[in-house]
Amino acid sequence: MGREHRNGDKWQSKQVNEAGGEDHGFNDDATTGGGSGRTSRRRATTTTGRARRVGWFDGVAGRYSAKVNGFDALIITKLDILDGFDTVKVCVAYEIDGERTENFPIDSSLLARSKPIYEELPGWSGSTAGITRPEDIPANAMTYIRFIEDILGVKASIISSGPRREETVVLKDIIPR
Repeated sequence: MGREHRNGDKWQSKQVNEAGGEDHGFNDDATTGGGSGRTSRRRATTTTGRARRVGWFDGVAGRYSAKVNGFDALIITKLDILDGFDTVKVCVAYEIDGERTENFPIDSSLLARSKPIYEELPGWSGSTAGITRPEDIPANAMTYIRFIEDILGVKASIISSGPRREETVVLKDIIPR
């Protein structure tokens, strides 16, 4: 949610990238072999019913978005699709023309030449699907959430643990009553 949220505007940034079609997203990692076989067991495409490909969270783009939009709360969605991976990756920087940068390139030609640099975190074997209480979040999943908070400089307030509205963990209530 932005600091200057007029009329109750809410901001949301997906914590993973998903794709259901033939093209690969920036963080799909399919060209390096890291993306092959990484599919969501819980989500399917609407048109074909195929499992969605899962791409890793882009912390560089996320940090830029948080800064530009003035986020003061984070809503992390689709955490459950990372259940069961041995490791999870987070893009922490880009390599552009052999140089490492942690800044998001505002020039589209630089972005096109960007290669993600990942940091790997331990995955979790416990399920986050459908959980509603913070104490039910597996320890490594919470480590992942805290890692994203540190990169973005914004604390998570709500964690989505499934496709249904009630599959939500509220860490901090951000919706005025």
